[in-house]
Amino acid sequence: MCWTLPYLVVATGMLLSAGDACVSSLASPHADDAGQSGARPAPALGGQDAAADKPEATGQQGAEPPAADADDSAQAALPQPGSGGSAHPASNAAVEAALNMRISADLEDTPFSEVIKYFANATGIDIVLASHFDPSLPVTLHARSISLRTALEVVCEPLMEDMQGDEFDFLIRDGMCFIVPAEQAIHYRVYDCRRLLAAAAQAQTLRQAQPQAGQSAPAHASSVLPPATPAALLELIRRSIEPESWMENGGQVSATMFAGVLVVRHRTRVHWQIQELLDLLAAMLEKESS
Repeated sequence: MCWTLPYLVVATGMLLSAGDACVSSLASPHADDAGQSGARPAPALGGQDAAADKPEATGQQGAEPPAADADDSAQAALPQPGSGGSAHPASNAAVEAALNMRISADLEDTPFSEVIKYFANATGIDIVLASHFDPSLPVTLHARSISLRTALEVVCEPLMEDMQGDEFDFLIRDGMCFIVPAEQAIHYRVYDCRRLLAAAAQAQTLRQAQPQAGQSAPAHASSVLPPATPAALLELIRRSIEPESWMENGGQVSATMFAGVLVVRHRTRVHWQIQELLDLLAAMLEKESS
């Protein structure tokens, strides 16, 4: 079976030109030993993508990854589950893990398409470029033990600026990493914050009880504890991460909390920031209780 893609597809060991490309098979995702050492362990409080990571509706149909409510012709622009691809497609979680693998690069004025091909071969994942990128633009990158995610950000940011393009982002879907304009990477993700909120409430209760019992806080304790209520946690996220992007501040993305479960509609790189913040808060509480 073949896919017709208006993208530049960079798979492990394969490079196809932008435009109508027929892809009959992609290499099986398999990272070499050099990349395995940098995989980041699973976070304590993980977010989960909703609705199979379907992107929001933006752009022209058939020109970029399709929207969640796009028609069938737009959906045909992306490979659908079960329609082909790698013999053993990577899961979305495996792609996220691969983005945290450590790689080394010694590239000087290398065409962008070749740089992406190198990254794909080094980590074993399939990378798809939106048509906004010029694959012939030269890229220079000299780095040792850099995460794939950081490497992609380093090489993509200046290229988008040179082309006067929009901000870029990643869309993880169907076991592949799509590099797309930021507005096309917006999707829902769910974060279970119940344990975090319960631990924060308990820590605050213990902290308030210490003076009454004639005790002082441990020397290693933080002077500020993480928010213990859903509303306070939600406010912290909105103020700390892309403040101008939220609906409450005139933006177009949202975050709501229901029974300790955080539901966020935003782009992928912001979801990563939210996860990092939740991990930091969890680490503060662990230190407080130790």
